[in-house]
This record gives sequence, structure tokens and C-alpha cells, in this order.
Amino acid sequence: MKAAKYRKPPSGLGRPWAVAFAFAALIGCGAGDGGSTDIESGDMRLTVQLASVVVGQNRMMIEVADLAGAMIEGVGLAVDPQMATHGHGSTEVPLVSERGGGHYEAFPVTFQMPGAWEITVSATAGALSAKKTIHVTVR
Repeated sequence: MKAAKYRKPPSGLGRPWAVAFAFAALIGCGAGDGGSTDIESGDMRLTVQLASVVVGQNRMMIEVADLAGAMIEGVGLAVDPQMATHGHGSTEVPLVSERGGGHYEAFPVTFQMPGAWEITVSATAGALSAKKTIHVTVR
């Protein structure tokens, strides 16, 4: 069987096209600033902020309020980082600490590799429940 010979791509489809495509894909992924599309549902409003978005351990701040905006204390929270494209979660389970006045801190939120991650925050307080998923790009 004869080996296939390399053929030059048709005019206009060479390296400049590949560079432009890669640049467009990078812009679409975001800059790794820790926030992007939020998906939220439930009886409470969850505000989630990451102090950093880097490979390794990160700190997450969470505020919990009812739908009228009153802060809620004593909420049970779970934080679940997942790298859906690779089919795995984080190597560590974040521990959530209450800071008072409806403010909570999750640490460590660990990303063991760069790429697209989803972090789902689940909250329960009596009969109330809520869930929020944020998407981040770890660089």
C-alpha cells in the first residue's frame, strides 16, 4: 500500500485560517475571569464569586437571600466543581463555612487542570431550596 502524500491546503485555508479560528474560539471561551453564564433556580437567590480562577485551590464567597432580598442565615450549602468535558469532578470536596449575615465561604474549590469547569452550588433552608451553576474557564 502506497503512503499518502502531503497536499497543500487549497488557497485561503492554510495557517492564517487556523490561527483566526483558534483566536475566535479563545474569545468565545472567555478570559478566565471567574464568571460567565449563570443558571439559577429555586426559592432563594444565590450570589457566587470566586476570589481567583487558577489551577489549584480557590476560595468562593456565597451570599444567600430570599427572593425579596433578605439575607438568610443557617443555610445548608454544597459546592460541586465538575469538568464536564472530561467527565470528572474535583480532587477535593469544598467545605462551606458560615460567616454570618447570609454570607458563606467555600474552600478549597480545587481545579486540578486548566479548561472549562462548571460549579454547582446547592442550598437548603427549611422548605426553601435553590441551585445555581456557574461556568468558568481555568487558565
